[in-house]
Formats: sequence, C-alpha cells, structure tokens
Amino acid sequence: MAKKRVKVQAEPAKPIVEQPKVRPVVKKTTRKTKSEVIPEVKPIDKKVDDKKIPSDNRFERHKAFGDLPKRAEVTEKVKQGLLRWAFYAVDNDNGYHYYLKIKK
Repeated sequence: MAKKRVKVQAEPAKPIVEQPKVRPVVKKTTRKTKSEVIPEVKPIDKKVDDKKIPSDNRFERHKAFGDLPKRAEVTEKVKQGLLRWAFYAVDNDNGYHYYLKIKK
C-alpha cells in the first residue's frame, strides 16, 4: 500500500536581528631593537666534520657505445656486486651509463 501524502506546513521565518560586529582588541607588541636582540641570540656550534657530505665519487661514468674491453670490465664488476646501474644520461650527443659504487 502506498503511504498517504501529508501536506507540509510552512513555518514562519525567524526575524533577523542586526547586531554590530565586535572585534577583539589586540594589544600591540613592542619591537625590540637590534642591540636588544643580539645578546639574547645563542650561538650554534656547527661541526662540518659531523655532517655527511655527498661526494661526486659515488658514481662511475662509462660511455654507452665505448670500447668492448672496458664494457666487459664493467659487466664483471656488476656481476660481482661492486657496481649497480643507476641511470643513463646524454652529454653533447654522447650517451653515458652511470653506475653506483657499492661498498663491500
């Protein structure tokens, strides 16, 4: 059986009461001069020796279409696990394979 339709009665709208907006008062902060700030600053001891600096010696660069003996040598290093192929790059119409050196 179908449900009976019920007429919806309209409710009267609530009257709008306009009130002025009240914004909170923010206290102005005073700025310190340079001479006041400098004594508060604590020096930081930075040791360059402790940081690990990435070196350019991590990669070996070999021509993509170079001599066969050198290519065979690189292939042997890859098989032994000393090198791992990283990416291929082009430099002035010459292609190069970059191999990542693996420490053992």
